[in-house]
Amino acid sequence: MTPLALLFLLLVAFTTRPARGAEPPEEVRDTSGKLVRKASNYFILPYSITCGTRCGIALLRAGNKTCPLELAEQDEAMQFRFVPANFKKGVIRVSTDLNVIHTFPTNCSSSVTVWKVGEVDAATGERFVTTGGVQGNPGPQTIHNWFKIEKFENGYKLVYCPTVCESCKVVCKDIGIYPDEDRNSRLALSDVPFEVKFQRARSRYGKANA
Repeated sequence: MTPLALLFLLLVAFTTRPARGAEPPEEVRDTSGKLVRKASNYFILPYSITCGTRCGIALLRAGNKTCPLELAEQDEAMQFRFVPANFKKGVIRVSTDLNVIHTFPTNCSSSVTVWKVGEVDAATGERFVTTGGVQGNPGPQTIHNWFKIEKFENGYKLVYCPTVCESCKVVCKDIGIYPDEDRNSRLALSDVPFEVKFQRARSRYGKANA
């Protein structure tokens, strides 16, 4: 084989080599350093406070409303599960669309309770994180039901910035804390993120009948 032919073969081999795909986003890890998975329940706890599950995110009945329930930082955390838009994926990764659900019965639901971002509240001008969302079915009809977990400082933050609908226009915001007139620390869209961590729930049972 001539040097020219050898050079040609090497050039073809180099240019036809399969391109390496983009690296997948980083996995989310719990307080034990283990991977957060969709099949497990987790407490969503404030990162900077050591209080076990005596503080954290839980369902809230705000004001005179019975349903839907809202979300707030309270004295006793509830268990939640993260379900990615790609349901086949078992590990939760940062920057990927997911539903946040409470899998235990409440007064408002006999099955799963799905988080969503509510409309602008007339009294406060805020958009609170509430319940009544639909699990799965990514698209324009469920655009308010999708959240993301992102790295933030030493822990994580929850973000509303869905990418399940390319034609939908959304305003990306962090999920922060809004102290209301009843002294509830409600979850709402915010410019100031609420830094959190995820602790895997060892028990099969959650605080029901909210």
